Amino acid sequence: MKMKLVVLIAIFPLLCCRGTLTVKPSNAQFLKGPYIRHITSSSATIMWETALPMDSVLLCSENMEGWRSVKANSKTEMLIKGIPANINSAEITGLAPDKNYYYSFYTVSTLEKPKEIYSFKTAPSPSGSFRFIAYGDNRGKSAGEQVNHKTIVEAITKIDPQPLLIVNSGDIVNSGTYITLPGSIGPNEWQLFFNTIQPLANHIAYYPAFGNHDFSGVGEDQFKVFTAYFPFEGNKDTYYSFDIGMIHFIILNSETYFKTGSPQHAWLESDLKTIKGSKIKFIIAAFHSPPYSSSNHGSDMDIRESISPLFEQYKVDLVLNGHDHVYERTCPVVNESCDNANGVTYLIVGAGGAPLYGCNDNPLPSGIVQFCDSEYVFTILDVSCDPDCSIKGRTLRPDLTEVDSFTVTSRR
Repeated sequence: MKMKLVVLIAIFPLLCCRGTLTVKPSNAQFLKGPYIRHITSSSATIMWETALPMDSVLLCSENMEGWRSVKANSKTEMLIKGIPANINSAEITGLAPDKNYYYSFYTVSTLEKPKEIYSFKTAPSPSGSFRFIAYGDNRGKSAGEQVNHKTIVEAITKIDPQPLLIVNSGDIVNSGTYITLPGSIGPNEWQLFFNTIQPLANHIAYYPAFGNHDFSGVGEDQFKVFTAYFPFEGNKDTYYSFDIGMIHFIILNSETYFKTGSPQHAWLESDLKTIKGSKIKFIIAAFHSPPYSSSNHGSDMDIRESISPLFEQYKVDLVLNGHDHVYERTCPVVNESCDNANGVTYLIVGAGGAPLYGCNDNPLPSGIVQFCDSEYVFTILDVSCDPDCSIKGRTLRPDLTEVDSFTVTSRR
């Protein structure tokens, strides 16, 4: 879809205006986006990058007739190699749960109506049903990886109903040190990634975890590009949590310090403690390196020893990982043994585009691996409390044929 952005004229009243606007597209160029960064039952955060710095306005409507405007937060960030990124974000508030909305971008100038119009859906109420998708390790250094990822994206666009959000388990690029310089020709893996996900991310909230290929430098620069494009509610942390319906999602960073006594470990335990007594029915964690894997890299024992005990103690239901380029599902695990009543299910969803690995390079104890498959796939997860609270998972090939299915039932 061709996209156009427009510049704000200062005489226009900026916030929460309603009624038909006088608008005209400008010649400004999108580099990345627009993409839905975060949704709640009453708000949505939308982001985009432009070739030039500019103040801009986002328009939102329930019916594409009465539009209201939201002033964008527009800033230029100096990323790696001194390359500037003109990153914009706008939070739309005061929305209703589980409802479709439209958005667009304009300059106030003439009596034209919006031309390039996108949509998104808000999160449901705490007891509402919804669908989300999990995949990862799409990378994209080679043309083959890009084609593989595009094939996954195209398949997801055919799913009906569309998912509310996508969780990517990391390695969204092959090398995070490559970023587009406007007008340049050369490595541009971040741009390729955003180009590929655009058919999904302009209407589906996109939540990637940080992978070992996503580093953009060392020291203070190592997460700089990732957090510039995927900040969460204004912070620069690569680990955070949020609620969608009856699920508490936790995004962790397995590529930085996480052992007992670390800030991330302390934050995770504090976050898990807040769930007790809430209406949350499921806890899902996502991060890159798997604590249980029978594939190429094998199990990350440091994570298994420091993080898995917290998952078991606080009844985390499902963990989404990548790093190994396979699809693999464990039994519900407690202390390295299957326990269907009390265990944590680990799902490796690393078959999103990068070269595939084998399924039995580092065998786990008998019975832990319930299913493993080495082909390009993605996983649909449908959350519902009708009649019982459950997550029904289906893993599909790009031709939408089924590879695996499973159910996670609520223990709360």
